[in-house]
Amino acid sequence: MNLTGQTLGDFQLQSIIAHGPRATLYRARQLPVARTLAFKVYDETLDPDRVREAYEATQALTHAHVLPVDGFDVQRGLACVAMRYMPIGSLRARWRGVVPLPDIARILPQIAAALDHAHAHGVAHHNLKPANILIDHPGNAFVTDFGIPPLPDSPYAAPEQARDGQADARADVYALGALLYEMLTGRAPIARRPRGDDRANARMVDLPSPRSIRAGIPPAVEAVVVRAMSIDPESRYATPGALAEAFAEAAEIALGEQAAVRPARSPLWRWLALGAIGLLAAIGLLVAANQPGAPAVSPPSPTAIVVLTGMPSPTATARASTPAPTARVATASATTRTATPVLTRSATPSASATRTPAATLPTRTPTPAFQVVSLELKPPPIRVEFANRLELLFDVIVQSSNGGPFGQLFAYLPDIDGLVTTRIGAQVTTGAQVLKVTLVVDCAGLPQPATTHRIFLEIRPTDRGPTLYATAIEYTKTWCR
Repeated sequence: MNLTGQTLGDFQLQSIIAHGPRATLYRARQLPVARTLAFKVYDETLDPDRVREAYEATQALTHAHVLPVDGFDVQRGLACVAMRYMPIGSLRARWRGVVPLPDIARILPQIAAALDHAHAHGVAHHNLKPANILIDHPGNAFVTDFGIPPLPDSPYAAPEQARDGQADARADVYALGALLYEMLTGRAPIARRPRGDDRANARMVDLPSPRSIRAGIPPAVEAVVVRAMSIDPESRYATPGALAEAFAEAAEIALGEQAAVRPARSPLWRWLALGAIGLLAAIGLLVAANQPGAPAVSPPSPTAIVVLTGMPSPTATARASTPAPTARVATASATTRTATPVLTRSATPSASATRTPAATLPTRTPTPAFQVVSLELKPPPIRVEFANRLELLFDVIVQSSNGGPFGQLFAYLPDIDGLVTTRIGAQVTTGAQVLKVTLVVDCAGLPQPATTHRIFLEIRPTDRGPTLYATAIEYTKTWCR
């Protein structure tokens, strides 16, 4: 079913990005803000309640390599999910075949870290495949589509999933191994089904080994794939991170062996260059000495010749940096902004939060590679007041030549930030985006209700990382009332 040109809710579907067996991904324009997003429409084979559950589970995930999902809706009986638009597309669209080993070494830990983060929050992916790994302009990987069950015959589904659909987080280790199999070979890990045996565990017995498809794959790397795709879940790596670490070690060994057998380059060109420079210098001196009235010139020293062949130090370029972005201040009104300096947050010291705003830090913080063009508080669809919880939405526009991610947007409170027990940030990348931040306060630490009139906002690589951007908004809330 092609819905191009139609409008579903607030989204005008412009073109098809990708089409799968159970969903179609569109490039869409959100109305009336005219913002470009990716809009996934699932077909009638998927229960909208199942997709809703998956969407709600991912709201707790804040890892830099988990693609943020902006919203869920049901239109015409079909589940729909709005997410960040990634123009490069999926992993398969980016490389269309074998992925170079250095690129695998870069993105595999990113994917594994996103999965480990999800598992720590009780969320298993269960449908990891190339179409659910999206790539940004610099080549970083982002995982999406958590919690949607795979098709039984998916080549990335663990045997236990194909057998009865019952699987735990170790199925994601298998799927990550299958993803690695395809990146190395350029082919999906499709096995020949054994005759007269419908057991799902047996279907992987005849899976071609990676080296039988590409002989150049290092044996140590192949061994990582074989273990990750073990039929028995107990035989696999314990976590996706352990798989990525084993691959890194195997790849390092393989690259070291290749370097050892590679013949050393002849230094002949260096001697030729020095000889040419020396000859030119000697000719110049000879011509100068034959000029009338020319003073006697002593021959140049070898040191002078070496200096002439030297290159500028790379540190001169590395010191160049872009100026820090100017902080914009958002107010509770979506139409009015007042320039307000960032104030010092005074808070009761605690293990959860003891930090000082960027404006008062005595040490230098890294210069960010982005600029926050605007940051506006966005009214929530339904205003719900919680005694100990605050959720805020922001319309944010970020400019940068690098697609990101740059870090996460976190919120902090004046005076009572030490009582914050849960702080959920939102991933920041290039372009227009809607970011949600969440704070939960321990009311047991307050003898009586407390009122705050300001929220501090900071972009950091992690909750405890250096501040890359800081601003504040006027926002009044009475806590623990």
